[in-house]
Amino acid sequence: MKTILTLDGLGHDVEAIKKLLRDHGYNVGTVSESAWKVEQALYASEKRYRNLFDNAPVGMLRSTPNGRVLSANPVFARILKYASPEVMMHRVNRTSIAETIFADPLRRQVMIEKVLSRPEWQVFEERLRCSDDSIVTCRFHIRAVREDNGRLELEEFIEDVSKRKSAEDKLRLTQYVVDHTSDQAFWLDENARVVYVNEAACRALGYSREELTGLSIYDFDPIFSQEEFKQNWQKLRGGDSRVLETLHQAKDGRIYPVEVRVNHVEFDGRKYHCTFVTDISKRKATEEILRQSEKRYRRLMEVLPIAAYTTDAEGRITFFNCNAAQLWGGEPRLNQDRWFGLKRLWYPDGRPMAFDESPMAQMLLHGKRFQGREILIERASGEYAHVIVYPEPLYDAEGMLMGGLNLLVDISDRKQVERQLLQANLVVENSPVVLFRWKAESGWPVVLVSKNITQFGYEPEEFLSGSLVFSSIIHPGDRARVEREVEVYVTRGSDRFEQEYRILGRGGKVRWVNDQTIVERDDDGQVTHYQGIIIDVTERKHAEERIKQSLAEKEVLIKEIHHRVKNNLQVVSSLLYLQSQKLHDPETKDLFAESQSRICSMALAHEQLYQSKNLADISLREYVRNLVSQVQQTFMMTQSPVVCTVSVADIMLDIEKVVPCGLLITELLSNALKHAFPEGRSGSVKVEIRRQGRQVNLCVADDGIGLPENFNYLEAETLGLQLVCALVEQLNATMQVHSDRGACFDISFSG
Repeated sequence: MKTILTLDGLGHDVEAIKKLLRDHGYNVGTVSESAWKVEQALYASEKRYRNLFDNAPVGMLRSTPNGRVLSANPVFARILKYASPEVMMHRVNRTSIAETIFADPLRRQVMIEKVLSRPEWQVFEERLRCSDDSIVTCRFHIRAVREDNGRLELEEFIEDVSKRKSAEDKLRLTQYVVDHTSDQAFWLDENARVVYVNEAACRALGYSREELTGLSIYDFDPIFSQEEFKQNWQKLRGGDSRVLETLHQAKDGRIYPVEVRVNHVEFDGRKYHCTFVTDISKRKATEEILRQSEKRYRRLMEVLPIAAYTTDAEGRITFFNCNAAQLWGGEPRLNQDRWFGLKRLWYPDGRPMAFDESPMAQMLLHGKRFQGREILIERASGEYAHVIVYPEPLYDAEGMLMGGLNLLVDISDRKQVERQLLQANLVVENSPVVLFRWKAESGWPVVLVSKNITQFGYEPEEFLSGSLVFSSIIHPGDRARVEREVEVYVTRGSDRFEQEYRILGRGGKVRWVNDQTIVERDDDGQVTHYQGIIIDVTERKHAEERIKQSLAEKEVLIKEIHHRVKNNLQVVSSLLYLQSQKLHDPETKDLFAESQSRICSMALAHEQLYQSKNLADISLREYVRNLVSQVQQTFMMTQSPVVCTVSVADIMLDIEKVVPCGLLITELLSNALKHAFPEGRSGSVKVEIRRQGRQVNLCVADDGIGLPENFNYLEAETLGLQLVCALVEQLNATMQVHSDRGACFDISFSG
């Protein structure tokens, strides 16, 4: 290192000073004043360069193309986090710049090749490795220079651009995100005009970016007013933000709902509204679906035939249906009342239940289901109700308990029915009526039987376990008949039928039963089960047998009586006939004949009853034909010109009406034969009996000479007509007499 010492020779021994310096090892030379000035100028220049090199705001490096550092300033050392340029140079020059400093050593080689190919300054951005192995990004301004001695060196200026690169990367990322976000982004100036818009907004509205830029917000928002924009502008200047919903209209006219988030920003001295817009069409559709779902849910809850209500997590009632209000006896205040309308709670066994012990409270406390619990509630009115509760926890989207749903089934009526059924079962079990339910299968397996089956010596378990089927206790002599009758009833489609048959009790004891059966069918009409009510009618059957036997004996006795009455009447008739044969007076002889005819009509009735299987009623058709034939034999000559016709419906009458009816026919027919056809006139007599509803109409008519003028049968003095009037009265009948063309007697009585 050369050091220049300047000595002012005035007043000093210059040679003595030179000698002193040489004695101390310094080389001392002498220059001229002009040379000294040049030397001084060079020194000043080198000092300024060193000052610039050491204090420059950028890193400076002088190196060789093969990677050795010739000099480096402190800024470059600090960029690479070295303590000093000397420390850095010491480490780098052990290998090379590429190996020590560059994150990618090949990049240094490419840089050198480009620099050596052109003499001008060139710019590169490279990633450099610091002393602690961290990476920084630096910008290089570099050129190659050739020294006077011909050696090629590199001059390099290095700037740390890591922070700027990071900011630029963030800016690019931010711009990319804004440009490519799914939300629509708008920058609006104070006149509501678009100064920036992203691609999402262009796609949504159907405009290009150039078309949208410069448009007013009112051009695509049909409901947002200028006054509202001005109010928002003033309100948001204080740094607030706002979220609102409005409508946007696309270029093609389509209108869709949007959510707008507005912020007020200042950039580069100007104020803007930074607006992000989200198309909420799907959300609105989803909300509508949710509203409809909520509407259907509420409608469903309202029409549920049971009480239903919801609460929040604290138990406050948030919804209730009409059945819940009816159960409580009033309507609670929503979001306020808890345990509305309930005075006290009870366990099914009668123990009091605290409200916090109720299934609903336990569900809200533990977040678990408590299904199907039965409780007894006492309402504020003092009335009681049995209910089964079904509390269900409700959770929000995050899985947090938000409340509960409780369904209450009022089983008060069922409890009452159960009590009544229990009483009915007690009645049935202590009555002679046995209840059965059988499957419609071979043998009729029993699926239900009342406990009082024990009256026949069996236990219910014998049938329910399958050890016995119902057909096995039917008497073998009746079993085939019973099965056949059931098959006939089912084939006919009967739903109910009744049978009587014998069953075998324990030990083979025979009992008669009356079985009233109901047929159960499925939806296809197939028989699945039978329900039977069986009553022991053994005593009744025995009584019926005794009655039948007694009736048979009485029928024999009655027939014998009728037979004997008929015989006695015939004896009287024969006696009258024999007596009449000894009479010579025609009038007296006719009286005997009439009496004989009357007795024969009564005898004929008793004879027909004796021959009939039915002792109560007689067939008029058979009786009248025989009667008319007998009267004809009595009052008509063998070659009589009078013809008798009989027309009688098949009518059954009891003996109390047959006898007077027969006497009427006898009297009227005998009168016609005796008086209607004098002097051998020819003609006809008709006897007709018909039924009209509950009335029997008897008509005896002839076409003879007719009745006398002004004839009144009520004033008749003859025994025959007086007897006719008496018989009409006995039958409680009505009689009409006509004499237009002969005589006609119409008699009507109930039969």
